[in-house]
Amino acid sequence: MISATIQRLAAKGWKIVGDGVADSQKASRVAKLLGCVNDELFTEWIGCRQSIQNNNDTIWFLLSQSYLGEDGSAFPWDFIRRLELEAAEGYDDLQAETRDYWATRIPVLLDVSDGCYKAIVASVENGKLVRFQWISAPEFRGEGFVANDFEDFLSRVPQILSSSVL
Repeated sequence: MISATIQRLAAKGWKIVGDGVADSQKASRVAKLLGCVNDELFTEWIGCRQSIQNNNDTIWFLLSQSYLGEDGSAFPWDFIRRLELEAAEGYDDLQAETRDYWATRIPVLLDVSDGCYKAIVASVENGKLVRFQWISAPEFRGEGFVANDFEDFLSRVPQILSSSVL
């Protein structure tokens, strides 16, 4: 499934960096940090390449190097959470709500293509990613269903990329 998704992305002109040899040790460490230890497909995916991004460098999948801050991106993997917390500064209830929301969610794709920050986030339940949704500024709350689990998400990548959201 991962190879097929990579091939589809490459066929659409996406830049795929890395030789395809999984860095399973790094990916396992990231999965543990994110609380996704029971999601083997996610763990394999985040270790499959160094970067996967569109040809404009404005939409990208978060991978091990992203989550570890080793990708050199101007946007850390959790920049949306950080933006929300900054915006809520001085409002204790809103900051608590924001922390609660992000305590169980992980972004898997970021999009800054039109100057409006967007992401696909997934909820973490029992060590697996479930309920993938689009979020976008200014509210950064679930706007649209994307997939049920990580396998479903990878299978829907072609539709996601051709949707009007991207």
